[in-house]
Amino acid sequence: MFRRWVSHLRFLIPGAAVAFLLASCGDSAKGGPTAPEPTPAPLGPRAHSLTIEPSGGELRFHEEVQLRVVARDAQGHVLADRPVAWSSSHPFRVQVSEGGRLRGEGLGEAQITARVDSVQTTATFRVPAREVTLRMSAVGLVTIIDLSHDVECDRDCTRLVPLGALLNLQVEKGIGIPDVRWPAPCPIAGADRCQIRVDEDVELDFRLDLPERPSEHGSAIAVGHEMACALSEFGEAYCWGSNRAGKLGRGTWTSFFSEPGRADHNEPFHSLTAGFDHVCGLAVSGRPSCWGSNQRGALGDGTDHHRTVPTPVSGNPRFVQLSAGFWHTCGVTGAGEVYCWGENTNGQLGDGTLTDRATPTRVQTEVRFRQVSAGHTATCGISREGALHCWGRNDRGQLATGDFEDALHPRLSSSGAHYRQVQLGESMGCALREDGMLDCWGEDQHGNLGLGRDDRARVPNPTPVVGAHRFRELAVGQQDFACAVTLDGEALCWGGNWHAALGNGRSENANRPEPVAGGHRFTALAAGSGLACGIVDGGEAVCWGQARSGALGPDVRSHVAEPVALAGVPRSRALIGHPWQTHCALTLQSDDLYCWGGWGPLQHRYPEWQVGWQTDGLHQIAQGGGQVCGLRIRDGILICMGNAHRGRLGNGWQEGWLGQPGHEIHHTVPFVEVVAGVEHTCALAADGQAFCWGGNDHGQLGDGAWQDRTAPVPVDQGELRFITLMAAHQTTCGITSNRDLWCWGNNQHGQLGDGSRQNRNRPSRVAGGLEVATVAIGGSHTCLTVMDGAAYCWGGHWWGQLGGRFFRDQLVPVRVPGGQRFAALALGANHSCGLTQDDAVWCWGDNGYGQLGLGHRDERLGAQRVAHLPAIRLLSTTWATTCGLSLQGEVWCWGENSSGQVGIPIPRVPVRIPAPVRFQQGGAL
Repeated sequence: MFRRWVSHLRFLIPGAAVAFLLASCGDSAKGGPTAPEPTPAPLGPRAHSLTIEPSGGELRFHEEVQLRVVARDAQGHVLADRPVAWSSSHPFRVQVSEGGRLRGEGLGEAQITARVDSVQTTATFRVPAREVTLRMSAVGLVTIIDLSHDVECDRDCTRLVPLGALLNLQVEKGIGIPDVRWPAPCPIAGADRCQIRVDEDVELDFRLDLPERPSEHGSAIAVGHEMACALSEFGEAYCWGSNRAGKLGRGTWTSFFSEPGRADHNEPFHSLTAGFDHVCGLAVSGRPSCWGSNQRGALGDGTDHHRTVPTPVSGNPRFVQLSAGFWHTCGVTGAGEVYCWGENTNGQLGDGTLTDRATPTRVQTEVRFRQVSAGHTATCGISREGALHCWGRNDRGQLATGDFEDALHPRLSSSGAHYRQVQLGESMGCALREDGMLDCWGEDQHGNLGLGRDDRARVPNPTPVVGAHRFRELAVGQQDFACAVTLDGEALCWGGNWHAALGNGRSENANRPEPVAGGHRFTALAAGSGLACGIVDGGEAVCWGQARSGALGPDVRSHVAEPVALAGVPRSRALIGHPWQTHCALTLQSDDLYCWGGWGPLQHRYPEWQVGWQTDGLHQIAQGGGQVCGLRIRDGILICMGNAHRGRLGNGWQEGWLGQPGHEIHHTVPFVEVVAGVEHTCALAADGQAFCWGGNDHGQLGDGAWQDRTAPVPVDQGELRFITLMAAHQTTCGITSNRDLWCWGNNQHGQLGDGSRQNRNRPSRVAGGLEVATVAIGGSHTCLTVMDGAAYCWGGHWWGQLGGRFFRDQLVPVRVPGGQRFAALALGANHSCGLTQDDAVWCWGDNGYGQLGLGHRDERLGAQRVAHLPAIRLLSTTWATTCGLSLQGEVWCWGENSSGQVGIPIPRVPVRIPAPVRFQQGGAL
């Protein structure tokens, strides 16, 4: 204890004094003086017994009672002002606050525990069953409204229903009433009868004629990251696309399914909602279940375990509406209260803290809500009066409060409008007014607020979307785009058009609503991470946007597991790849640059092939995350164009876009090589000195600093002289004239190979003393070949990308087994490929998209030869795609094709998702 106490003094007293104190703590037998233990301040008598007042009893539904604890010492004396820790065994039956405020939440019994010092005691409270009160409107609709008998009405509109009563009435579902159970298959539309059971003593038998639930209270379709789910007519959830963390709910970890399949759940769902990697369904009984990634407690089941099947939320709560955000989830009860769980690092749970919660916790407010939307780092809700309230992070104005101040509790919007639906995205939000007009707010960087302008801005006040449209449903995506359905069923989208997320058949962004192609009439709509889906008349699901992981169905080739020749690319002499999704080739005849894929600096119009840049004598091209630079043969001058974000063009700009080759980078000694990472660029001068510019948050510029640079700065390499460079992601490496390898930048997984995980802002020598011939950098791993062709790899190894049969990071080089001799290597995010000295290609590591070229997507440990290829002389990789250039100049590609990386066109308009069922129309059950 004393050592821990002294450690806190390091910030208060000089280092020499701390050293003296620590030395004096040694064993007296070793000759050092022993300091006496400090005497703790007296704490007074400790608690010996506790009494809770009141000591137990009954509570009415939503009744509140203040508890107090009487603590006594061993002599029976009352101890005043002792802190009490309160807890409830079933908070959704009886809840207790930190201050001892008791509240009846639902039928049943709970033990309330009070703890003082090391002593605790319990008291039992329960919310008893009562006769169910039904309120009948003039048109004969019956609604279960409360468990108490305190119902006032100025006409004959209430009835106490006796046990076993048989009614021939229309019934509005009682979702949100904690004590009501709807046994399957009721209340599915078309059922003849259904029972409502209130504990084991009261059950009511109804004939059913159930109206559809309003769309703003839940959707029959949900879209997450690379996946979607939709409800069948019978309340079954069918999901397709990526199955990362089991988020398709099929009870398996298989990487993805391109055809819809039923989630493993017995009770019919009323509505669905999807976050980034998790999905939640609201059953017709009001019970929520969640599945997929449980990062930060997003599933609300009290654990951190991922779930491959729908799993009940802890406490058996009842909600009328659910919303899943990036890593948190929120639900609205029938009483209008909001409960949230999951990540809370920005206060998005609204409970007044920044503590993550693995079980539902109540949003601290007196406002009563009818709808809530969980976003990335914020949450918003519509009150029963139509007012907009938001809480969480507000650095980009995403709380709609007119300022940029974060909020740990709900704050009223700066708008005085009345709303009926709200949706949040990553850094923006939109809300639908009662009159059908639409307001948006937050960060506007790709026209995603629909305000008709292209300048980047933060808009903290709800501002009308341009146009005269009137909407009835809203969907905001996670990648700077939004969509909405008009009153006559037409879908319009606007914002960033990455991955064709706008569905309008074009590639340009849109700063105002534009029609989705196809002429469909939509009954439901949802948007996720670069992907949007809807249900159209007839019950079919259609989707557009991000095609990765089969999200657009089996008819769209989102992956190609064996090599195919690209007929649209002329014979070429060079091949380069961007670490994410784009490949480029330099043609033989004209030195033109051809690019294909979904995200590149040339902003080409996909899927048409086109000449992106006439290279004018450039003998080498480097492509990064939006920038492209070429080295001119005649004078060694660099020419750069594209995205200047973080200074990666080296032209002095921190932001902006240079649409044509126009910036030249000169040096007193000609440049001989250029390489690029995602957000940085480096060049090698003829004298062996390296220069870098752009993003530097991981030290990837190697200049001994961590600041971004908008112009070239020399790498702090001392007397070292490099003969070649390599850069990818946030890592840079150089081979010296004596064939040593030195690396710098990101080292989270040991990819610098120096035996540590410490990021380096100066060159650090790779361990092993190997005589290096070539080097390649992947997403989190690095490989090299030595002079005799043997390959060595190090860094992240969870997919087998280092070639071995172990699954742990390697901080120093380990040899790739198999005995192959390689002339060159190319690395993707989690896979590796090598070109042997006889022009054959071997690959190893992750094969989830067929990037190993084996004709299937099954995992294989160790290097595997790629069949059906001609002799290859150059290799290029992106995140999960591999391309090779043959000796004859043909380009062959295989692997992920979500944005056309394999050269097979991906549609930019909605495509039909084949399903074994007819999906729900007109919203949820």
